[in-house]
Amino acid sequence: MSQQSDHELVRAVAAGDKATFAELVRRYEPVARAAAVAILRDTHLAQDVLQETFLRAYMNLGQLTDRSRFGPWVLKIARRQALHIRGRRQHVDSVLDLNDIPAEEERNGRLDEDSRDLLDAVQRLPDREQVAIVLHYFKAQKAETIARMTGCTTSTVTKNLSTYLR
Repeated sequence: MSQQSDHELVRAVAAGDKATFAELVRRYEPVARAAAVAILRDTHLAQDVLQETFLRAYMNLGQLTDRSRFGPWVLKIARRQALHIRGRRQHVDSVLDLNDIPAEEERNGRLDEDSRDLLDAVQRLPDREQVAIVLHYFKAQKAETIARMTGCTTSTVTKNLSTYLR
């Protein structure tokens, strides 16, 4: 069985064969993932980029003028999405200074021991969870706002928050 070209696969999807899009995803997911991980240095965020990338590719397939160029086109979408999330992430990191979080019992400009212990524990969490916890519990941000800031879905943020409520 010969492998169909990108042009043939894209033409089939454009003609209504939605199942054929899965072959394009299988073909280009590894390279899109590698590009996203290289930019973000985070496999979880890269997975979010992949989902958004292939959704956008499917929704905008009609804009692809040269059907044989699906690979470079989807890679460009993945890179743009990863850079967008990285930009949001850098914004979050600039907002996320654990040293400027006020404690209820702050003395002489220093956090009380319990608050410092809590912040130390938060700093040991993986980056994604750390951002969600700090923005939600220390900076009073809603899950929807955190999702917009980080480029994650609201359900991912909610899951990250609920993991630490136990």
